[in-house]
Amino acid sequence: METAEEKQLQIIRRLGGFSEQAEIKQFSDVTLNKKYDVYLIDEAGQRQIFKRAEADEINAYQQLQKMARFTDHKKLTVPNLLGTIESAGEAWILLSWFEGEDMRSASGKTFEVFGTALAQIVNVGVALGELPMDPIESAFARLEKKLVPNSIAEQGLTIYKKRRRQMPLTFTNDDLLPINVLWRQDEVCLIDWGYGRTGSYTSDLGRFLAFSFPEAAGGYPLTSADGNRAAEAFYRELSPVLKTRCDFEQFRQDLQAEILFQCLLSLWHLPQISFDRLKTPMEHHCYQQICELVEKLSAAG
Repeated sequence: METAEEKQLQIIRRLGGFSEQAEIKQFSDVTLNKKYDVYLIDEAGQRQIFKRAEADEINAYQQLQKMARFTDHKKLTVPNLLGTIESAGEAWILLSWFEGEDMRSASGKTFEVFGTALAQIVNVGVALGELPMDPIESAFARLEKKLVPNSIAEQGLTIYKKRRRQMPLTFTNDDLLPINVLWRQDEVCLIDWGYGRTGSYTSDLGRFLAFSFPEAAGGYPLTSADGNRAAEAFYRELSPVLKTRCDFEQFRQDLQAEILFQCLLSLWHLPQISFDRLKTPMEHHCYQQICELVEKLSAAG
């Protein structure tokens, strides 16, 4: 008698039109005791990802396809969308597979490769100019409801809003944590584009760096040296057009502002963003970051 797991794999086999010889493995998280609607398909040594997707994720990969065509060489460091399937009111996508470890295990040169790859995506998004609607105002509105008048957090949001209006826009991953960047040797691949949307040119790099603090506090163990490698490589590879609009000092401040904003976003689950509402090590770390960055950016003008 077939087990429930075997029956599910047969459903996936029929849904995707995979042969009986194809090996199918479902992704899961042992720690959380959770299985995902994401499958690794290995057919005669050729691997692909098959996953259930919402409309936003499909739209994001279609946007990336458009950006890849715009480059003429299709070398964006993202998974390729190979196909979509609709069945029983659900959508599934087939993506190219990149075998590697995530950036928690990386160091040194890999961060330069990452910074370079991210800059290339930013450059194409800015140059293409055909971007989805920018959702930033709704994010501002949600945050403002959690702010205490005249608080350090309110100052931080005011600083960010002012800088954000001047920043070039591109297409962003919007959840670019180290676990969403895979690497092997001198290659990287930016994955999980389910939140892909319009954002500032420093948005993804800012989110990546904002959570570079000890795992015990809920962050990722990236060193400041590796973070600097990524940021310097990113700026070095920005297009001449972008560098004309944003010199290195402005870029540095824009990046600090993005890290500040990401720290604010990480606290909007609180009833109110204030020191007396903080409980976890991560909340305390992010609030401290907000205080330090407000002071730096205020001094810089």
